[in-house]
Amino acid sequence: EEERAMHPQAQSDSEPDGKATALAKTRPPMSPTSPKSPNAIRHNQLPPATEVPLVAPLDFAMMRTDLAKLVDLAEGDASAERTCCLLLQALRWRLSRTPPWQVREHHANGMVEGDIFGIRNSGSIDAPQGPDPVLVKLLQSPSALILEYGLRLICHLLNTDNGRSYLEMAASEIVPAFFRILAQDEWRFSSKLALLAVEGLQRASLSNAFCLESLQQLESFGFLLGTMQTCHERPLIVNEQILALIVNLLLQGQASDKVVTDEIPAYLLSLEGLLGHPKCHDLHELAVGALFALLRNSAIAEHVVASQGQAPDHLHTLTSLATDEDSHLSVPIREQLNFIADALVQGSIESTFDADDEQDGAQQVGARQSQWHEDLAPEADREEHPTLRRGACAPSELQGERLLLFAYPLEEHGNKPNDKRKAERCSPIMRHFRPIPEEMRSKPKLQY
Repeated sequence: EEERAMHPQAQSDSEPDGKATALAKTRPPMSPTSPKSPNAIRHNQLPPATEVPLVAPLDFAMMRTDLAKLVDLAEGDASAERTCCLLLQALRWRLSRTPPWQVREHHANGMVEGDIFGIRNSGSIDAPQGPDPVLVKLLQSPSALILEYGLRLICHLLNTDNGRSYLEMAASEIVPAFFRILAQDEWRFSSKLALLAVEGLQRASLSNAFCLESLQQLESFGFLLGTMQTCHERPLIVNEQILALIVNLLLQGQASDKVVTDEIPAYLLSLEGLLGHPKCHDLHELAVGALFALLRNSAIAEHVVASQGQAPDHLHTLTSLATDEDSHLSVPIREQLNFIADALVQGSIESTFDADDEQDGAQQVGARQSQWHEDLAPEADREEHPTLRRGACAPSELQGERLLLFAYPLEEHGNKPNDKRKAERCSPIMRHFRPIPEEMRSKPKLQY
């Protein structure tokens, strides 16, 4: 069995299902929080257990109220903008700077149960009555810095199963916001916001609800595949995320509705160009996965077979890539391409897709994208905005866990909160942003 797993080409033609399953489970992209990324650390390099930060419960209801107020005030108050970003940063640090996965999982579940973005408390996110949930305010904030730090927290929550399930309730707000950011960047993936948007879309695509919403926003797959023609201009991680997003969307049954017959040659040429490019070897595995998922559509598979003897001859191109021993492609990639070409010639490409893979395909593709039950090294400080790095804050300015524990400690059952604080429901950090009462504004200033 081990020999057959290592050499799928050795299986007989009567056993294509094993190959199909192996091909469908292509390697997902390495996100910044993936254990395969440079942030990965070995278990013997973990800090001692005594250094693991304690998990303190927080008052998420008050925090949610403060976030909404700070976003509103940030448009004309730089101090409110900075405080809002520090608060979003502190929440994200609970997920990105806590090595033990048990503690990170506890923090993520706490944010979900506390409804940090106000999705549940708003009833229906599309309801016109009542205040907007915090999530909508963050995604529509005119402050680029608040939007960036809001997206970064959303991406880290999307990296967890519970976080994705929670944010699914707001998929109709999150996905259009991501697409809007990419459109403003003209899909060049050049700005920091655009990089966060494509990262968020890829992580969200592990959920069926997010995939369906993405498909509604997307005109066709030709547009996404067309962005890979300039892959040499972008970092590897961005290209991996785009290709993994394409694979996840293709693995959804409804994705076939987005296939445009006139664009089928462009689909195939884009993927063949990736496989034929010697400098894109890190993307070959995902490109094969995207090609294999694309061939689920019978119209595309028939087009490939019908192209024999014509220009471009897609089947000949696949066969040549697979059989050329001097090719820059690795042996496993050539074996997979050889299997695809044989299945197309025999007309058995549809039978290679197992029913279980069709149902759970997107989750299997993304299952290795971020191993949540792995210990990770803390997020690098260079990822922060220069003015919000740990060394850039004044000694008197609270940051990270100190900020959360100072402003939002959850009152214990036996301790009654101060009557004044209970009545005003105002955290210490919001006292600086209280509006001046009207009667105080009318009083003349003291003259010295």
